[in-house]
Amino acid sequence: MVAYKPLSARRLLVQMLVGAYGEVLDPAQTVYSRAGCNYPKTCMSLEHLLIGTRKQAVEAAKKRGAYQSGVARAISIAVGKAPRAKLPIHVRHEVARLRADGMTCRDIGARYGVSTSTVSQAIRRWRAMGIATT
Repeated sequence: MVAYKPLSARRLLVQMLVGAYGEVLDPAQTVYSRAGCNYPKTCMSLEHLLIGTRKQAVEAAKKRGAYQSGVARAISIAVGKAPRAKLPIHVRHEVARLRADGMTCRDIGARYGVSTSTVSQAIRRWRAMGIATT
């Protein structure tokens, strides 16, 4: 903690080195790892550390494949929540089959023990993710 503000070890290291030359690290800047680093969260090697904006750090993470966005992120979140979801993503094919057979959202909800709105919201989310089968 410096001046009552928590600092990461990497930021402190860079701040000390920059401060040795009489400069101050801008609070808007962030310290992040180069795209080729094998330990991007814990690396303290000066050759791997970069100073830049948050946007630049996110772009570097995307290049490493460490940051998901869009549909891939939505699917990862849905799969992670599936064990505790009211209507998990892995039943979407069964729900689609039941809808194709003429069952209503109310009937499907009764079958799975959830409300009608839960079924319709799940179908809408699956469509938005591009994985709907109905």
